[in-house]
Amino acid sequence: MNPLSEEELKKELVKLEHWDVDNDHLVTVFEFENFAETMHFAQHVAELAEKHQHHPRMIIDYDLLGIELSTHDAGDKITQKDVDLAHAIDHLDKHHDEMH
Repeated sequence: MNPLSEEELKKELVKLEHWDVDNDHLVTVFEFENFAETMHFAQHVAELAEKHQHHPRMIIDYDLLGIELSTHDAGDKITQKDVDLAHAIDHLDKHHDEMH
């Protein structure tokens, strides 16, 4: 899978309002009320990642969940696979309250 061009990435970032690019990674941070909520959401992200066969780096810090996406097979650059998973994670976030 090839990395996205700068132009392609800019077009995708417009649709990914909570994501940014940092050092060739798509990055975002979600904030929750407490550690249990953070872990609950992280578990759902892990299940989603398994479905997509694409696994993000997740950093948990009590009420914060940081997520970094890049594609190892593309030289740790951002590919469509990363963008697709970011969209799926955003969809999960929008429906998180319904998952309790």
